[in-house]
Formats: sequence, structure tokens, C-alpha cells
Amino acid sequence: TESHTFMFWAQNNTPSCNTGMVIAEYNASSNTNNVLHYGFRSCYDGQCPSGSCMTMDFLNNGLYSGSYLEVDWTHWGLTYNSNTLERVIYQNGQIVAQDISFSAYTGDLNLIIGAGVNYSPGYFNGNIDELSLWSTALTQQAIQSHMTEELSGAEEGLVGYWNFNAGT
Repeated sequence: TESHTFMFWAQNNTPSCNTGMVIAEYNASSNTNNVLHYGFRSCYDGQCPSGSCMTMDFLNNGLYSGSYLEVDWTHWGLTYNSNTLERVIYQNGQIVAQDISFSAYTGDLNLIIGAGVNYSPGYFNGNIDELSLWSTALTQQAIQSHMTEELSGAEEGLVGYWNFNAGT
């Protein structure tokens, strides 16, 4: 599967030791590296002892930020480079976690928003705004630039955009 970036604003109200997936794979087999789930993770195996860590996980292959227990609106950028296997988590435009994945993500990006089908409970409790999916691993500079502007929908590499502005 190819490189990608997810960006979104989130206001997380998920209890700290519950899982709240923002974006997850749907109908995927439960094989390591085949199930994408990005969102707030529960108190998990020492990787996130206080809970509410932003995670980029391909199933048994996760990258975790530190715990984020605030309920303020926060911008998150999550990038994956399929050539180098680098994963980076940005919080408000700053790098808070990065690694080189031990194996490539092999899922198909058949996604759902606000839930994780492999977790119980896995529903995101909070608000999401300006969710975008890109076909490339955006740079820190691009993430910082896009986080302060409403997208037009015609940006190069943008493959999905949900601004949640209906009814406003």
C-alpha cells in the first residue's frame, strides 16, 4: 500500500483508558501490518500507560505519542512513507513521535471514520473537523501550512476531504 497522510482536528473526550479510533480499516483480516487504525489508544502494554496516546498502528506494529489528556481542539498529522517505512505523528504541527516501521503496511485503506472494528469499545468520543487524506507523506512544512487553512479540495495529492461544515 502506498504512502499516505491523514490530517484532522480533534477534540478528544474518550476516557483515557478506552480506545477511540479516529480512522480505521474496515473488513480487514487480522494479520499483522494489514489493519490500519489511527486514533487515541487505551492504557496498552506499556506503550501508553496513561492512555490517550495518538497511535499509528498497522496491527501489532504501532507508533505511539505520549499521553494527551487535554480536551482542547488539537491538530494531528499522521504520515507514512511506503518507500522508507517512516511514520511520523505531528501534534499542532510539531513532531511528537516517529519511527521506521519494522514492516510495510499491507492493508487496502478501506476506511471508516470514528470507530475501530477490532476494538471494543473502539468508538471515538469527541469531535473531528477538517479530516483529509493525502496520497503522499506530507512534510512538516506542508502540514503546518495546511493546518491553518481550509482546503479547496483541489490540492495536489489530496484524495479525500471532509470539512464537516454542512449546516453551518
